[in-house]
Amino acid sequence: MRAFPVSALSLVCAAALAGCVPPPNGAPPVTGVAAPPAPVNTKIAVLVPLTGPTANLGRDLLRAVQLALGPDGPQPDVHDTLGTPTGATMAAQAAVAAGDGIIVGPLTAQETAAVASVANGVPVLAFTSDRQQGRPGVWALGITPQQQVERLMRSLSQAGKTRVAAVLPDNIFGNALVDGLTRGAQAVGDPPPTIKRYPDGQAARLDAALRDVSDFSNRHPPAPDPSTQIDPTAPADPALQLPMPPAPFDALMLAEAGAALGKAASSLSTYGITAPDVQVIGPATWARDAANLGALTGAWYAAPDPSYRTNFQQAYTAKYGAAPPGLVDIAYDAAQLARVAAGNLTTITQTAGFRGVDGLFALRPDGQVTRGLAVFAVGPGGARIVDPAPASISGGS
Repeated sequence: MRAFPVSALSLVCAAALAGCVPPPNGAPPVTGVAAPPAPVNTKIAVLVPLTGPTANLGRDLLRAVQLALGPDGPQPDVHDTLGTPTGATMAAQAAVAAGDGIIVGPLTAQETAAVASVANGVPVLAFTSDRQQGRPGVWALGITPQQQVERLMRSLSQAGKTRVAAVLPDNIFGNALVDGLTRGAQAVGDPPPTIKRYPDGQAARLDAALRDVSDFSNRHPPAPDPSTQIDPTAPADPALQLPMPPAPFDALMLAEAGAALGKAASSLSTYGITAPDVQVIGPATWARDAANLGALTGAWYAAPDPSYRTNFQQAYTAKYGAAPPGLVDIAYDAAQLARVAAGNLTTITQTAGFRGVDGLFALRPDGQVTRGLAVFAVGPGGARIVDPAPASISGGS
């Protein structure tokens, strides 16, 4: 695989794709519609928390929606979810009663489940990254753990790494990663991954789990007891000086971050889990601290190519005077997609997908979302792309 420094990657020109929505206020459009959108004839509802503990984030999400729709575009029908499932239910019911034809939001998985139960067939473009919320007519647009892992599994398979193990916490996040590993292995025809779990919130148990999954006891015989030797001065048994056999896998997924990840990294060499025999992989959260993961140099994670976000970041900052928080990317793309699809809702699930702030994505009829992510390698100066995001995507993949 070729390596590309992130800074050297050129931004794909959105205007080269057919069917662009004119970018409001200089912001980049969601693109990829096969034909220019029909005149807007569907009202767009926006469900965000404008009061309650997540009100600040809700206001940022609404700003991204307004930037996407623009001053000359459709005016959204905004409803406050209060940041609760009950509030989201009431907001969705009000939107349906008002005749809105597509719903942008809500924020969380719990709110999405509540909205789905009362949407009455109105398409829902939710911001959550909980894949389980996806169903016909409801899409979780957040970048899910499963999308990240399935992308990594494709790159591993291409690199000849087909025996995958994972040491993961026994929690919702860990469950999502297991789901992605299992689906990813099936998709590329690899053997089922070997999974080792440890209790949620007990990262100290990670070391023991690594020892166990690596079969360290059998690969590293215990040192002889000097008291049992007939001649303690005799040379050691040559068999005990042989190199440690390789680990029983050629790729390993970890899920921790921060201090827990640092401790895990220091254990890898102890248990003979080293490159190039074993490729370490992890979640996109590693991108936040990629420059400080020296002990994991060479480890992979999958995430959007940040160069795609440049135009959006500049437009948002110019309009609102502050850089956009990460999650508002999803709100912007959802609003742009709603604007594109308002004249013809069937375009939502077009197989060619769309190019948004974080790259290519496609909505499938079953409610799942496919994303075109890049694969990054951790390095001392930050991360670099080792497998670029795909140039095309299929909603059926």
